[in-house]
Amino acid sequence: MKHVVRILVTILILGLVGGGIWYFCFRTKPNEVVFKEMTETKTHLEDEVAITGLDGIVYKGYSKIVDYYKGITQYKTGENTNKEIGTTDELNKIKQNVETLLNLNNNSSAAINYYYSLTASAEKVKNADRKSLVNTITEYNKAIDELVACFGDVVNAFGSRIVISTTYPNDAGYKDLVDINFTLYKKALTKQSIENELFFKLRDYVNKYVFKTFVPDLKSAMYDVYVQQLNILCEELNTKVSDLNNFKSKYQSYYLAETNKISDTIDQYEENSYFTEDSAAFLDAYKNLSSEDLLKVLKLSSEKRVDLKGLDLDGNNYMLEEFYNSINAKLSNTNYDNINTESYFTADEKQQFKKFTEKYEYDSKTFTKADLDDLIDGNYVNNAVTKAELGAMLKSFFDEKITTKDAYMKQQSTNIKIGEDILEDAHNLIVYAFKDN
Repeated sequence: MKHVVRILVTILILGLVGGGIWYFCFRTKPNEVVFKEMTETKTHLEDEVAITGLDGIVYKGYSKIVDYYKGITQYKTGENTNKEIGTTDELNKIKQNVETLLNLNNNSSAAINYYYSLTASAEKVKNADRKSLVNTITEYNKAIDELVACFGDVVNAFGSRIVISTTYPNDAGYKDLVDINFTLYKKALTKQSIENELFFKLRDYVNKYVFKTFVPDLKSAMYDVYVQQLNILCEELNTKVSDLNNFKSKYQSYYLAETNKISDTIDQYEENSYFTEDSAAFLDAYKNLSSEDLLKVLKLSSEKRVDLKGLDLDGNNYMLEEFYNSINAKLSNTNYDNINTESYFTADEKQQFKKFTEKYEYDSKTFTKADLDDLIDGNYVNNAVTKAELGAMLKSFFDEKITTKDAYMKQQSTNIKIGEDILEDAHNLIVYAFKDN
């Protein structure tokens, strides 16, 4: 009995020692779990996923697989014969849409890598947040594996399906190629949607457990705007791909064009470290806009987006309140005895007023821009027009042509259909993030 007890005690001690060594030396600490999972995902994506090409070469790594797919330009037409994919064929249209969707990954992948590197510094991570993020990483890996498997199926289809005619959908071989490429499109869309979700969770995780607060820089702000826009696009596309008949062969939608525009803008900014003359205003706008307001901006129609981008914040379409009030007060006094004198308007009032002068018709009389400028300066010469008439004309012109910034912004808010309180920030965000290319 003593021997049994000794054996049990020895086993218990060894177990405790072994467990202690594992716990303190080998286990992944809770704060490091996300970084470890993301590191393994990155390795899997770059070095482990693979397909065998039609040439028998193994293409390893996601980017090489995508490049190989893009390089497929022919299909089989019989024994040892091939034909180029026609530019107007249904197959080409589907394949081009797949490639366009795959290209959108470039910046969202870079965005994920930006936050991935920061997860190594996480502290005091809550168990629920860690588990939620790890589950999303698992879903992302699954989507990657399914997409890569579909790439393999597509390559096999190009190598085995015989196309007799491109009169889709009558030819079985051609129909199979269209269908399998459409399936690839749906797999790529699923993968991109989950990748977007992973970005947002990583962003929130880093803000909460690394920075302890919301601390965006230009790069993270641009990535966030990009993935927000990409997320809107994915939501739109998901409603169009329930089956091939509902899918437009060319989905050049507004959201796709805008997403590509931000992607190109990010590429340009990376060359000069993101700094341009508008960068400070953009970052301030990004900090000021709530998530809901940011989405409102990104979901504007193309026409409203153009109007927002063209918003005048430099005073070319309105007069500053102090000058508007002082000029209006003088013109509202119907005693115009001192009008058309050098001292009637101050130098600043003259400068502000003359920004808006133009040819004007009043009471069957025509006043040119030069006439109005001379009148404002106090040296207009026309003995046939009384001072009362000049004053009334100038008041009429002022009321019709000039407004304050407040009134201008209120009108633009109504036209663009976005809150006046976020109008200026929305403009500054659009100008920077959607730079004309």
